[in-house]
Amino acid sequence: MKDMLPLTQLFTRRRLGLAVLVGLLCAAAAFVVIVTTTPRSLARMDFLIVQNTKTSDFYALFKSSEFLSEILVDAVHTERFIERVMMTPGGKVLHLPADTKKRLTAWRKMVDVSQRHKLGRLEIIVYGDRAHDVRMIANGIADVLIQQNSAFRGGAQNDVEVRLLTGPVIESNPSVQSIIVTLLMSFFFGVGAVFAGAYVRMSRAALARPLHAPTGTVVSFDDTQRPSQTALEWEESFQTIAQKLQRLTKDADGAAGRTSQEK
Repeated sequence: MKDMLPLTQLFTRRRLGLAVLVGLLCAAAAFVVIVTTTPRSLARMDFLIVQNTKTSDFYALFKSSEFLSEILVDAVHTERFIERVMMTPGGKVLHLPADTKKRLTAWRKMVDVSQRHKLGRLEIIVYGDRAHDVRMIANGIADVLIQQNSAFRGGAQNDVEVRLLTGPVIESNPSVQSIIVTLLMSFFFGVGAVFAGAYVRMSRAALARPLHAPTGTVVSFDDTQRPSQTALEWEESFQTIAQKLQRLTKDADGAAGRTSQEK
């Protein structure tokens, strides 16, 4: 506990002002990044995979639905799926690079697909800057999954049915709640960075500082020398101490000699 820096030295008024300023700058930078890089709108859809089978083995149905969900999740991010979406009305507002690799990368950033609890349900989110374009692309994806899902799986066309449960639901992106959380996290990150850096610098300075005599004190062996008002380094005091020890030794020897003579 003695090695810890006093809080009064760390949380000074000047450093508090600097921390608040840095926190505000971090929050402003995060807000600029959100505004310039995040799409303005998103469309959310939920799908259910239904198997047209007469089996009563629920475990087999569950595993089969999970397997089909994984297949369709992977299929959504393939080039063939993109080509089929391009042939729907949503393809009119879908602008992707001509290069295959760049097209797939842009498509993965635009369309996010995942399983819902591995129960034969899919969640697809489409991101974009315009709500109308996002809705058109989402409808194109829904048409391909519902009408042409047999092109991306095995079996007959009537064996599996994909149903649209919800959507497309258009939402603002990012939400106000996520913006507030991001700004607060950025602000406290900036504040913490200032105090953490100050603590590290002060700790290193304390370890590297040479030993000094306490302020206002000096080693003295007589009453003629008045205490100094500034701290003296031990290295500079060694010679003075040695001289005083020699003088005291001589005085003690002289006093002992006089005493023996008187006796």
